[in-house]
Amino acid sequence: MGTAALSQFASLSHGSGGVRTDVTIAEGGATDAVVHVTNDNSLVLQQIDVAAVPARVEVTATGSRCAIIQGNVFYNVFVEKRRVVTFQATIASRPQGAECKAWTINACGIYSGEEDSNMAVISIKMVSGFSPIKATLKKIFEKLDPNSPLKRYEVNGKSVDIYVNKFTPGEPICVTFDIEKYLDVEDAKPSTVRVYDYYEPEEAVSILYNIGECN
Repeated sequence: MGTAALSQFASLSHGSGGVRTDVTIAEGGATDAVVHVTNDNSLVLQQIDVAAVPARVEVTATGSRCAIIQGNVFYNVFVEKRRVVTFQATIASRPQGAECKAWTINACGIYSGEEDSNMAVISIKMVSGFSPIKATLKKIFEKLDPNSPLKRYEVNGKSVDIYVNKFTPGEPICVTFDIEKYLDVEDAKPSTVRVYDYYEPEEAVSILYNIGECN
């Protein structure tokens, strides 16, 4: 409405005569464009794009007409979204027998969202020198209860991935299976347990764990 009023004012007060105004737009010291305002185009919007910003733009007008010069800048503001972690993970291990060649581990995931989660994965990466005993995993999944939240498992290299149909908020889902030591590794570094949303992997939590000393 404001621009329309100014245009009407311009047509009434400066609509006659043969005078004109030349507007020169210079960017970075070099002339980028010259706009001519005459009787024929006095009510026509003429636009010049600035090649890059930030930039110094100089506008010079010469002549006897009335001209409106307006600069518009469009930009996006990045608003950092603070991610709230909705998963938790725990893991515990205990040795089997005095030689500690086999261990039982219990890995759990917990979801704290407001509604049931999507399909999720509990991924347990093996500590160096250990591998899963696949028979114990197979035993868990070959006779799953129809109402079990567990879906399937995969052994991918050094990781055991447990697929969960969904998490119900506040209810832990755990899996217990055995691992065996196939190599003595001095000063073995901790490994990780990661719980994440299958469809949105950035929704995840990871914790470190290690296999305790054999007493």
